[in-house]
Parts: sequence; structure tokens; C-alpha cells
Amino acid sequence: LCASYSATAWSLENSLTRSFFRTFWQTSPWQWGAAAAEDSLTRCLEIQRAAIADFNPDVVVGSSWGGGIALFALAEGLWSGPT
Repeated sequence: LCASYSATAWSLENSLTRSFFRTFWQTSPWQWGAAAAEDSLTRCLEIQRAAIADFNPDVVVGSSWGGGIALFALAEGLWSGPT
């Protein structure tokens, strides 16, 4: 089900590197990492929201970063099925 996150630096809109540069000018130096991670997580969740709506899965499975996104989807109430 889950759309690919991909580990490349520039390949996707939700990549951590792109999020870092997107939030770089909006935050203080000590917040750069946290702001980039939050931006990337939020963008990943939006991708999963669309994937869940389009596919209507019976189960959501994720590993590594995808596992975090799956838990985030549970916490946000986007998904309530088997995970």
C-alpha cells in the first residue's frame, strides 16, 4: 500500500534533505533538524493519507521510516485497522 519514501536526497518532495532546505530559513539553527523532520513526516503522512483513500487497504505495513509513518497515521486517526 504505502507509497515509497525513497532514501535519495532529492528524489521526492518529502525527502528529509528537501525538508531541511525548505525549513532552513524559517527556523533557528538549533531547530533545523527537528523542523526538517517534522516537515518530512507531515509530507509523508499526506502521501499516505492519499494512498489509503485511493487503495482502501485491509492492513498497513511499514518498516524503518515507513513504520514511523504507519504509527503516525494511527496516532493521527488516519488509520485504525491492523498495522
